[in-house]
Amino acid sequence: MFTTGGGEHGKSVWILVEYSEERNTVRYAVVSPEESTTEIRVQLAPVPGGRTKVVVTERRTSLQPSADASITHFEQHFPDQAGHWQEAIEGYLLHRPHR
Repeated sequence: MFTTGGGEHGKSVWILVEYSEERNTVRYAVVSPEESTTEIRVQLAPVPGGRTKVVVTERRTSLQPSADASITHFEQHFPDQAGHWQEAIEGYLLHRPHR
């Protein structure tokens, strides 16, 4: 568990819900008390050529009507986050200890 933020969306608490090397899955629950709850799931799968396919799923729910516009904005711009996720995951995969 760790916290982030303090900016316009306030502080968020991140909780690791699942870490499975066997299923190549990581899942977090994120609670932003003033705004929303979010489940983030990252699923990795090997593909030919030594590459990795990554699927990132986020499910976000507003906790109060005043957060609805923020959720709608998130939904519209989630595809724009692909570069962020790609950079973060590639960085981890390139620098993790090999087993």
